[in-house]
Amino acid sequence: MNETFDRWIYWFFAGDAAEQADGLQSSLQWIAPWAPWGTIAILIGGGVLVASIYYRERSTKQAWFKATLAAMRIALVALILFMLYGLSLRPYRTDTPDLVLALDDSQSMSHIDPLSGEEASQIKSRLSAAGYADASRWNQGRTLLLGEDWFDQLQSRYRLKGYYVGDSGRAWSGDIEQWPETLQLAEANRPASRLGDSLTEIFQQQRGRPTAAVVLLTDGITTEGKSLSDAAVVARRRGAPLFVVGLGSRQRQLNASVEDLDVERAAFVGDPLNFKFRFGATGMAGKTAKVTLRKKDDPEILAEKNVTISTDEMTRQMELQFRPTEKGDFTFIIDVEAGDDEVDLSDNQATAQVAVRDDAIKVLLVDSQPRFEYRYLKTLFERQLKPVSASGQPENAFDLTAILQDSDMEYSDQDAVAERVFPASQEELFQFDVIVIGDANPAFLSRSNLELVNKFVVEKGGGVIFVAGDQYLPWLYGGTPLAALFPFQLENAQRPAPPLSSSIPVKLSNLGVTSPPLQVGANTSDTLRRWDSIEQLYWLPEFTSLKSGAQVLATARDRFDPQGDPIPLLMQQFVGGGKVMFLASDDLWRWEHHDPFWMQTVRYLARASVLGGGWGAELAASRNEYERGEPVRLRVRFFDDRKAPTSDQGVTVMIEQAGGRQRRVSLARSSGSRDTFEAAISDLPEGEYRAWIAEPVMSDAPEQAATRFRIEATAGEMARLAADFGELRTAASVAGGTFYTFAEATQLLNDLPEGRQVRIETLSPIPVWNSWKLATLFISLIIGEWLLRKRGGML
Repeated sequence: MNETFDRWIYWFFAGDAAEQADGLQSSLQWIAPWAPWGTIAILIGGGVLVASIYYRERSTKQAWFKATLAAMRIALVALILFMLYGLSLRPYRTDTPDLVLALDDSQSMSHIDPLSGEEASQIKSRLSAAGYADASRWNQGRTLLLGEDWFDQLQSRYRLKGYYVGDSGRAWSGDIEQWPETLQLAEANRPASRLGDSLTEIFQQQRGRPTAAVVLLTDGITTEGKSLSDAAVVARRRGAPLFVVGLGSRQRQLNASVEDLDVERAAFVGDPLNFKFRFGATGMAGKTAKVTLRKKDDPEILAEKNVTISTDEMTRQMELQFRPTEKGDFTFIIDVEAGDDEVDLSDNQATAQVAVRDDAIKVLLVDSQPRFEYRYLKTLFERQLKPVSASGQPENAFDLTAILQDSDMEYSDQDAVAERVFPASQEELFQFDVIVIGDANPAFLSRSNLELVNKFVVEKGGGVIFVAGDQYLPWLYGGTPLAALFPFQLENAQRPAPPLSSSIPVKLSNLGVTSPPLQVGANTSDTLRRWDSIEQLYWLPEFTSLKSGAQVLATARDRFDPQGDPIPLLMQQFVGGGKVMFLASDDLWRWEHHDPFWMQTVRYLARASVLGGGWGAELAASRNEYERGEPVRLRVRFFDDRKAPTSDQGVTVMIEQAGGRQRRVSLARSSGSRDTFEAAISDLPEGEYRAWIAEPVMSDAPEQAATRFRIEATAGEMARLAADFGELRTAASVAGGTFYTFAEATQLLNDLPEGRQVRIETLSPIPVWNSWKLATLFISLIIGEWLLRKRGGML
């Protein structure tokens, strides 16, 4: 029964008990003398009988008069039946419902948000009036509870329950009179925010007690366990709406980070070093961050870039380029500066070691005729000097040997770099680092010569680049030992049409944009602009069947094969321990950036031969610390890419937790790279870890490649400080409550529901069937009917 009916019952039947109606509830009880259908039958039958009697009554009275008399007679019958049921009133003494006050005491509540404008003035004035010097979230919550007398206003309506909801649901100590002192001495220092779990614990403690509502004062940050939305579902099932006061600012904590730094670990003086990394920023919308590259212990800025941050949370792949001008082993540092407001600086730097050398590269240049490409390359390799030299005197960057098949016998005697015949032995050929094969006639090369070139690539790990010609290469190389080195099927190669009247525009592939040989500009945009500027390409064959391992670095922009793919200009593939490149046109000699392209290409092909040695491999994690559930990205890079496994799944890393079990993880080859293998692991529990390369075994490496990292159990209370008002609004809505800001919180007291009373004691039943009021009503009905009948002359 509802409260109004309860009060009426007490007023009519309970006499003086009606004065005690506050804090009381009641229920009616009876014992039926017969089945319910008997009562209904008596009422219907009696009503029909009384109505028929008065209908037949011989009287001149109006119908309404007879109807009134009939109704009084039927009421008498009903009253008798009511008394026969022996109704009694069962009263219960009740208590006020519970109201839960929950205050978040996690460490993030101690944060002082940067406030400005009218909001700052209002908050600071209210906190100052409550006796608090700083506008921390914790002090804002205590101001509402203590400074604005919430306890006094609420305890007359509810039985108040106070809890902390940081890492668990904990009741406030002492009675309600002691709560002000308790809260004044308390601090927001809990190391984790388990808001969802804490509220669930409170609901378990409230089991069996009617809870009118839960008032939650928090910043909404949950670092572990259930979310507030999960707890809101439980609140809805319990009929306890959430009235949430959001404390703090939604602005994210300002932070900039750099991770996953990747760069070639070995290079020549003058080579472009592309430092690729992932830049992240939070809470910096509209700001600018400065990213710089420098050497360790050297303040000189080698490269820099300003990043304008457009969103509150941003992640971007970035690249800085630098060309070393001296040899040596260097540690480079990528550093990001976000401003003086940044709190966590631990992730603002990343380092990488690079070995820079200036060894002269031994090049074997082979062609059939002195075509323009041959002449330009021969001149470049003969005259190019090192940027620096150990002796201080000019030194050649390349040690060239040239073979021109159609030359006179005396040519080799007149040219210091010319040789008459191709190297006949493995020892002679293996002394070279790179072989450049132009439009050479395979008829002038014995099968053993061709087999030696194959071994040079597969076994020595040397670099070879083929330059297509209109007579021999690649058209006559099908069925030779060199057929396996080409990145396409020779039988499907189609000779080009006669030279065109307009140049073929060139476009770099996504892989080519980051490939070292193609970096002919000061930066990526300059490199793209220079490749786009080619206007001298009039000759390009078509290759329709590329091998599975072929990688396209550059293509024609407006020429396509029958499958709709752009016709490739520059391709590469890894064969055995070496690299093979194929340049499909010999027209690049016309291009103004011909020389930088060729110098970098030869250095790229020679890196394994000149810089490899016994360097082994390195294993690195993208960061030293991870949150639980975050992917741990591991990368293995072979300094000598000839020692990289041929299988794309050929690297295995062993991960061992401190004091725990070991786990094997397979790494996959990174796209477009021969020497790099990667993997991401997301299901590691918290703890300290050590990882090392289990396969392949690097027997000649100076030490085992290994790394360490740590998985944190929580994200850290101060790692994310932006108040999560979105989550708070959702939780309040799901639980049937309302969300308020600090400024709106005074309205909360008026919006709270009354709640349901708690029955705490059963009182003695009060008989209703023999009440003097019923007897008086019975007598009044009889007398009233007699008087009306007499007045109407019906006696």
